[in-house]
Amino acid sequence: FVTAPWGEPSMTVYRFNPGSSTFSPAGTVNTSMISFEQSVVKEDKAYFFGSTYEEANLLAFSRSNLSLSIASQAPGALGLGTFMLDGDSVLYAGGGEAFNTGYTRQFWKYQLSSGTWYRLNDLPFDCISSSSFNVEGRCYAVAINNVLWEYNPGNDSWDTRSAYPG
Repeated sequence: FVTAPWGEPSMTVYRFNPGSSTFSPAGTVNTSMISFEQSVVKEDKAYFFGSTYEEANLLAFSRSNLSLSIASQAPGALGLGTFMLDGDSVLYAGGGEAFNTGYTRQFWKYQLSSGTWYRLNDLPFDCISSSSFNVEGRCYAVAINNVLWEYNPGNDSWDTRSAYPG
């Protein structure tokens, strides 16, 4: 599913069919958010951050009824460009820009079962938007200086892995 247009209060949701390589309208959602970040899919929901220039929220899109809802307000200084990682039964979120104060290194864990945020150790790097990804259950983020970091949830720490050539 994808939405368009960007920054409008009512967005059309399109469903992509990989078999025919086509998009078809699937409904509309309403939101006051103007910016959306990458998503993490859990069962029938996609979780992602949506923000205005003053607030950010963790949003949940349900594919079963094509609804968009606020799962939680963003914790701490998370704002524009917050990245997300899939943490098995949790979501991780961090980095980005705190509103009007520059980059933030805050890193948080969201417990899906309770809807509770937990503050983790701060990031040892600056990172923004969709420069994070998961591979085989491992969490990675690319810092703004092009260094690749891997998150270790066992000891809540980040380790450098490689310089990103891009």
